[in-house]
Amino acid sequence: MVHTWQRAASVIAVGACLAAGCSSSSSNSGGASGDTTVTTAAAATAAVSSAATTAGTDSGSATTVAQVATTIAPAAGDDRAFKVMVIGDETSQISFTVPEAVPAVEAAFAGLPNVTVLHCDSAGDSNTNQDCERKAVDQGVAIVIGSFGQIGSDVAILKDAGIPAIGGTDPSASNSFSLSAGLASYAGLGVAAGEAKCTTIATLFLDGADFLANMVQQGAALQGAKEVARSGIPQNTPDIAPQVAALTGVGADCIMLSVTPTQVIQAVTALNQAGVKAQLIGVGAVFPPEVIKQLGDLAEGIITSEIQINPADADPALEPLRTAMAKIDPKAPVTTLAVLSWAAANLIIEALPAIDGDVTPATLTTALQGLTDASGGGVIHPVTMKDLASPTFPRFYNPWGLLYQIKDGQPVRLSKDYFSLRPVLEAVKLG
Repeated sequence: MVHTWQRAASVIAVGACLAAGCSSSSSNSGGASGDTTVTTAAAATAAVSSAATTAGTDSGSATTVAQVATTIAPAAGDDRAFKVMVIGDETSQISFTVPEAVPAVEAAFAGLPNVTVLHCDSAGDSNTNQDCERKAVDQGVAIVIGSFGQIGSDVAILKDAGIPAIGGTDPSASNSFSLSAGLASYAGLGVAAGEAKCTTIATLFLDGADFLANMVQQGAALQGAKEVARSGIPQNTPDIAPQVAALTGVGADCIMLSVTPTQVIQAVTALNQAGVKAQLIGVGAVFPPEVIKQLGDLAEGIITSEIQINPADADPALEPLRTAMAKIDPKAPVTTLAVLSWAAANLIIEALPAIDGDVTPATLTTALQGLTDASGGGVIHPVTMKDLASPTFPRFYNPWGLLYQIKDGQPVRLSKDYFSLRPVLEAVKLG
């Protein structure tokens, strides 16, 4: 059963990806809703740059490109055959699709020619998602990689079949290795407030998603920042002046934007017209290049919070992904979800050396559960499969954030190191 907070989170998460440019015309995404398509990974090995390390310390910074090469190398000659399925919304009735996740996963497995990558279009529909899960069971996959869709809140059929799921998957399911839970990204906004040195905050949020505003407030409080106001924006409202007015005159250092992308430009514009000078902070997914360009000078200085390296970052850790994806599908965009899907696939690769014998759902589950400081391709914080002390997010294994600031139309990294989201994810209370 999907809870009310999960449905509301899905609305916001869909909106985030709408703004993130998740739509793609990838040639790998064909087929009717729910159809599975098989692609055997290309033989070419993804190029790995020998560039310098990213900024930060070993304990908290992004993994170096050199470390990525070292970590992945032991599996490069693995000739064992197994199947992986990518489940996500390759088509949808709304203007949001994530077909680029498929070439990202294919690119990661390019050096393992006996790995077969299948994909199934969940089409933005819960029943179709369940059909995809049944097909994964019928086709004998060893693991499912979730990109975006109902797979983020429902992996029950896979669980019953003993098949693990990794990526954008249900962070509460016992068979899940979640890396990109939407709620966690919003929880990071509260932590970002502390990282941005806010002492007081006001939150503009999607009406009906009070639990997200609560998460922002709790995260900020843990960082010593006090919420002084909040205001909910009804979905599809043409005028948000009353909501913005509720945040003026309260003296907040920072305004947290827990809104959908359709509201981002509207909100930033309205805040500017109201003369609000507070620091604006939002999740990075709602500030892709298209939105930043449309905002123009109004985007300058906005701080964004990420759970992975921003796709527009010049960090050399992204070069292997860009190079390998271009070989698979030159037209596929490198988006937030492509980055996270690449990370999920690389964690599977890093788990392979721990498996003695066939790669099966059971052996892969055990191997993944034993990962410690795994690189995930260097595009996320090193992953240790340690459960969170949280009834909502126990199986979320990427509880780390980075801050960026938009300068001259580009996201520039502010964080020297990743900061931890674990305290707020473990402390947050949902009704």
